Amino acid sequence: MSAEPVLLVEKTGAICRLTLNRPEALNALNKELGDRLLAALDDCAEDGDVRAIVVAGSGRAFCAGDDIRAGARAAAAGETPRRRDLVTSVRSGNYFHFAQAFRSVPKPIIARVHGFAYGAGMDLVLASDMAIAADDARVGAVFVNSGIIGGTAQLPRYVPLKKAMEMLLSGEPVPAPRAVEIGLLNYAVPPDQLDAVVEQWAGKLADGPTRIMGTIKLAAYRGLDMHFEDSVMLAAAANGEANRGRRRGQAGVRAEAAACLHWRVVRPVQRTGARDTEARWSKRTRVPGRWPMCASSTSPASPGSSPGGCSRNSAPT
Repeated sequence: MSAEPVLLVEKTGAICRLTLNRPEALNALNKELGDRLLAALDDCAEDGDVRAIVVAGSGRAFCAGDDIRAGARAAAAGETPRRRDLVTSVRSGNYFHFAQAFRSVPKPIIARVHGFAYGAGMDLVLASDMAIAADDARVGAVFVNSGIIGGTAQLPRYVPLKKAMEMLLSGEPVPAPRAVEIGLLNYAVPPDQLDAVVEQWAGKLADGPTRIMGTIKLAAYRGLDMHFEDSVMLAAAANGEANRGRRRGQAGVRAEAAACLHWRVVRPVQRTGARDTEARWSKRTRVPGRWPMCASSTSPASPGSSPGGCSRNSAPT
């Protein structure tokens, strides 16, 4: 077994680079890598020195998707196969938290894509705020090829429905230039320029108003699940919180904006018994009402309580 960590974390100035480091498996996601990625995102969210995040992959590819060979290796080693070996523990555990985790980090995240991003790797690309790829890279919803239902939550939100269905049903990858055209990627650049372009964008975002960017992320992503009128009111509420935050500082606006939008960064917690560390969502709930507005400028309540403040009539998805 390699002594190399499955996730490399490198902080340079205000930029944190998270590199998936299972090159022998084309950076396929297993539970260990999933746990470490979620924990690293949590650390970045809490680290005041980090203002932008780059997610990349080592070796020949960004990410090959789920580690669906884990079950075969377990059987070869004489272990009893799991009932859902094909889907692996990461799909039944942390996998479904990735999109929410990426969106909940109140700092911009850029996916640096080379080689290919298939299956769960494509989902990581979609979950990032921006995605920049080498023009010879490919992105694909290959779940159907392995008998897995996946990609259905995110892909139709980013590309026209007919194109999403074509990708989901056929499992055929899309070249990076075409992926830019349909909205899967922001840019496709020559491979020898990929690092320079990613660093340029990461530096630009790191130099920006991090607090405001975090609030923009929360409002934009949460607004996707609302009616238009509600999303407009949400933007107004988020803007009000940001303005009040200028007077109270970054900690105040982050806490109230997170409470107002019912979100909290994924935190890995220890479970009792034989289970490994897993990530759970901790939600801050407020008094239900019609509009997603914060009626009070007081500090948010602790998880589980519901004093006056943000009014949203449904829990986050």
